[in-house]
Amino acid sequence: SGSTAQSGDSRQSGGAAATKPRAEDSDLLPAALAPDPSLKADFQRDPATGELTAMVYGPESGLTRSVTIWTPPDFDPNSGTVYDVLVFSHGYPGSDKGNVNALRIAELYERLRAAGHVRPFIFVTPNVAMDGAPPTCVDIEGSAKVETFATRDLVRVLRSTFPHLATHREGWMLAGISAGGYCAPVLALRHNDTFLGAMSMGGVDAPEFGPLANSGPELAQRFTISTMLENLQGPPVHMFFAGTKEEQGSLRLVTNVVGKGRPGDEIATHLDETGGHS
Repeated sequence: SGSTAQSGDSRQSGGAAATKPRAEDSDLLPAALAPDPSLKADFQRDPATGELTAMVYGPESGLTRSVTIWTPPDFDPNSGTVYDVLVFSHGYPGSDKGNVNALRIAELYERLRAAGHVRPFIFVTPNVAMDGAPPTCVDIEGSAKVETFATRDLVRVLRSTFPHLATHREGWMLAGISAGGYCAPVLALRHNDTFLGAMSMGGVDAPEFGPLANSGPELAQRFTISTMLENLQGPPVHMFFAGTKEEQGSLRLVTNVVGKGRPGDEIATHLDETGGHS
């Protein structure tokens, strides 16, 4: 396997960002995503899995979706511990269920925390499978407002429900696999005022499903990840793209993003020598 990375020097530390006056704090989450007590969701712990689940209503998108959350073993929302948030985009077909086990999140978390590689975080998966329709990732006329739900409604609901989530974008990341491995980077690049970046596993560069793929080459090119990286504006992004040399889709994505981005952006890639879509 091989990995490459290009790193800038503009990433702020959480401590430095936290000391800035609010008016000067460019890393603070947008004011429009502030908590609202009326948006608090009733998450219940599943006795079989230990995960938190709720049907979450998004007032901006008008969608009500199932959301599953994995929390660390010592999670205590009232302890004062600040938790980062990793929002995960499932594949197609897929749902919010089963991802924690498939990715071995509990095992990985313990290992990474013990090594000091991650801060305390929660792992959040919204179900954006709209009656089996191909995923669109972005709000587009005639389709459900999945983008608004995932990047605005869900953020506000989470912040309204759990009092000690990160208040800065460096504490919010997107990740995804397969179709979600395309969606997560697209949403992170479109909303880099909210998310520090994204991790993509087995994704593709250009849209393959739904209206984005079927509304002409101009729209498809606009939402091609490598093109979006070339035209990026706003704060620095930190992106990780993983794939395998035996799968053409993820190989093309990883190859196409190398060298993209601006000074200060971080684009890291990883390719396994062998393996399928995983």
